[in-house]
Amino acid sequence: MAAMEDPLATCTLLQVLPGSVRQTLGSACQSQRFRKGQPIFEEGQPVEAVWLVLRGCVYLVKRTPQGELATI
Repeated sequence: MAAMEDPLATCTLLQVLPGSVRQTLGSACQSQRFRKGQPIFEEGQPVEAVWLVLRGCVYLVKRTPQGELATI
């Protein structure tokens, strides 16, 4: 997959990094698309990635102690 250095430069949080560091980080990134409603990760699963959403929205929910889903 193509490196993601340019999209990383548009992320406000990452703009403080030197371009060479963003380029190194970008070369380790992968672009991935998700369908509407498709889970990206699930609560309780081990952390396997850091997600940078370039376009669209992410709906975050957490299960309450009563077992209900709460929007975060």
